[in-house]
Amino acid sequence: MTAHVIAVVGAAGGVGTSTVAALVARRRARTDGAPCVLVDLASAGGTLDVLLGVEEVPGARWSHLHRARGSVAPDDLDDRLVGWEGVEVLSADRAEAGRPAPDVVGSVVAALVRRGGTVVLDVPSAVVGTDRWDAVVGAVGCVLLSTGQDVLGVAAAADVRPRLGGADVRLLLRGRRGAQVAP
Repeated sequence: MTAHVIAVVGAAGGVGTSTVAALVARRRARTDGAPCVLVDLASAGGTLDVLLGVEEVPGARWSHLHRARGSVAPDDLDDRLVGWEGVEVLSADRAEAGRPAPDVVGSVVAALVRRGGTVVLDVPSAVVGTDRWDAVVGAVGCVLLSTGQDVLGVAAAADVRPRLGGADVRLLLRGRRGAQVAP
């Protein structure tokens, strides 16, 4: 059994990429009836935790998994992650900010994929093309590339797109008040 992996990539900040990733995960959890995990690949501490209001909820964060290297058994992660709206969440810890090592990211995401269901990755553009992205891109089946509906947003998406690899990429244009691209 393997999971369907969706990467929600923000080409630029401020377009609600993390919110979109959370909503995609929640929708998949509610409609599929299979496990769904939302994984934060940002290096800043507690980004998804704070956004979802689960920063005080007990559960494993990236800082707790820093020794997870090699082949991680999928059931090692069962009932260990933070829960939100039927979705398991793996985020950075506000108190222990820092980026997980690429081999840890690869091992943990591989274990989540082997569990089945859906894995939604929340990926800032700064992560695309790094060792952390390289550790997961092979598992990604679909990329939602989120960007602003303005000239800077389109330029940012054009910059990020070549670094996404061979996954199926879908463009998600997010409107900002007063900004648009001429037809």
